[in-house]
Amino acid sequence: ETGKPILLLPEVKQMEAYRRSSFSWIEDFRTLDRQIVTITANQQGDLFSQSREAQSALQLAVQLAQDIDRTAFPPSAVSLHEELVSTSLQYLEAARKMMVWIGAPEEPKHAEMVENLHQARLSLESLEREFREYDQEEEKLLLELAAAFEKLSNKELVKTFTELMIIMFMRFGKKEIKIEQCEIGKEKMRLFRWVF
Repeated sequence: ETGKPILLLPEVKQMEAYRRSSFSWIEDFRTLDRQIVTITANQQGDLFSQSREAQSALQLAVQLAQDIDRTAFPPSAVSLHEELVSTSLQYLEAARKMMVWIGAPEEPKHAEMVENLHQARLSLESLEREFREYDQEEEKLLLELAAAFEKLSNKELVKTFTELMIIMFMRFGKKEIKIEQCEIGKEKMRLFRWVF
């Protein structure tokens, strides 16, 4: 975006890919929510049209749940993934209850569907909060990596590489580490030893 090259380490690339997928799924949940509301509000339509539209919404809910379940996610996205799974199951249940209500439009079934849709919306709100936090964490990491590589371009090679490795171990290995510097040989060659 700034015209500078973007470093995509495997872990960072996976984080970014999952962030994009998550954003797309959230948009799909909103679309599904609108479909359910539109279908249930159109009580004047014929049963065949309503059933066809409801089946389409149910298929979208099933597809979303399958896509989320089958997509690999980075360790840093465990909470986000759990929220996505929970929301997909809530909307799947809301779509299923809608199908039941359309087949037998009775008040108790309508009340169940409305309650399920309400629970799905609460889950979506929680997911959106989790996504914002994940997005901020990813942005923070990218800024840290960019700063580390900016130092590299200023020739602080050994020191900066060490700092970069510390960032990577702490972020993706979830371990606190320290480094002991050793000097050996006639030329006092610098070596670094990782201490966990």
